[in-house]
This record gives sequence, C-alpha cells and structure tokens, in this order.
Amino acid sequence: MLQKGQEGYDVVNMVRSGGQSGLFKNLFSKGFYWFFNLVSDVAIEPNVSDFRLMSRRVVDVLNSLPERNLVLRIILPYLGFKAYNMSFEIQERKFGSNSYTFIQSWRLAYNSIFNFSSFPLDIGLRLGVVIAGLAFLYGFYAIYGKFFTDNNVPGYTDIITSILFLGGIILVYLGILGRYIGVILEHLKDRPEYLLNSDNKKSTED
Repeated sequence: MLQKGQEGYDVVNMVRSGGQSGLFKNLFSKGFYWFFNLVSDVAIEPNVSDFRLMSRRVVDVLNSLPERNLVLRIILPYLGFKAYNMSFEIQERKFGSNSYTFIQSWRLAYNSIFNFSSFPLDIGLRLGVVIAGLAFLYGFYAIYGKFFTDNNVPGYTDIITSILFLGGIILVYLGILGRYIGVILEHLKDRPEYLLNSDNKKSTED
C-alpha cells in the first residue's frame, strides 16, 4: 500500500477477493452494490473494505466537507482522486468475534442511498405518472364500455376513474416537490464540483 502511495496514488483501496463472510451477509452486500450502482450517479466497486491508505490532501478535502454521515467507500470515488484497488483474501478469525451487526450494515446502506441518490424522491413522480396514465387509459375503456357494451355499472366508471386520476396527479406533484427538495439537499451538502491538482500548476514567472 505504501509503495502504491509513493507511486502517485492518492487512495489505495483494499478489496475483498472472496466477498463477505457468511451467505446472508454476502447476498445482502451483492444486492446493495447492484441496487446502489443502478440508482446512483456514483459508481462504486463491490467488496471494498474501509481499511485503505489515503494521502494527506485526500484527508484535508474530507475534513473540509461540511456534510455529516460520510461513507468513505462512496465519497472517495465521487471526489475522483487517483485510486488503486488491491485485492486480499479474508482469513479466518482466530480471536474475538465480529462486532459489526446487521442493523449497522442496514443503516450504512440506508445512509448511502439517501446521501448519494435522488431515487427515493423520484419514486412518487414515477408512480404518479404511471397511475395517471393508467387512469387515463381506463377512462377511455370505461367510456367505450358505457356506450358500446351492456356491462356498464352506473356510477362505477366515474368514481374509479376520478379516484385513480386524482391519486396519480397528487403523486406527480409530490414527486415534483421531492425533486425540489433534492436540489435543496444538494446545495446544503456543498460538495465540490471539481478539485484542482496543485502539483501540476505551471509557473507564471515568464
């Protein structure tokens, strides 16, 4: 790790070659990484350990971030420092026991998704558009059934169509409100848009 740091890598990650220990924990880990990379703009490497080497400037940038609940395995790829992944095999524990519980893993996954993805805020908008569209199509079907078939129940078509359409519109507006909240949260996090490499600055004394 020190050798890779001396070669110019700002971050040296340790990646588990065999995944998590335990079948349930391994399935949960794979499911999280798959879902997170699906809904987030930040791509993260599966099975990255929290044990890593970081240069001084990486630590300085992390300390300057105003937000809380930093997840290192996600915020570091977001910042874009030059990184190297080094694999290792999990050895059998000889002493003690694992103190990191499943509840803590679930909380970490929860914070990761909500801090680096707007997908939870988009659910209402997407569901609203789908429900409103289905209600619109059902309205045409109900009108067709009322005028061209004998299977129409008086009052049923109007009530069901109105409920579905209004419910879809409400979800659409909740989704739009969620998008505005997402924009506000991004401004409050105040993450840097880009980082300058001071080592590559050219002299201006010409």
